[in-house]
Parts: sequence; C-alpha cells; structure tokens
Amino acid sequence: NYVIFCGRLLVNNNSTVFACGHGYHIDCYCGKCTYCEEKILMMMKTMWKVRRKSLRI
Repeated sequence: NYVIFCGRLLVNNNSTVFACGHGYHIDCYCGKCTYCEEKILMMMKTMWKVRRKSLRI
C-alpha cells in the first residue's frame, strides 16, 4: 500500500496504521490523522451552519 499523503510505499519498519485505519510513515505523521481531521472539521462546519440557521428562525 502507498501512503497518499507522501506517495511512498508503506513499509512495516517505518510506518504505523492507526485505529481509524489510515497508515502513516513515522516521519510523515504530524501528531494527527489528516484525513480524519479534515472529516471532523467538515462535520463541525456543517453542524455549525445548521445550528446558526435554527437560531435565526
């Protein structure tokens, strides 16, 4: 498998797969899963928009 983040091959001795299922090289991992972070931020923005609309009514 290749890591989409950097395009390099995922090798056992320099990589890890997290509980979310995304794999990273140790040197590419910046303390967070960028895929899950983006998904969570998008969900939070959507929820905030819905909340703002409900407060306007």
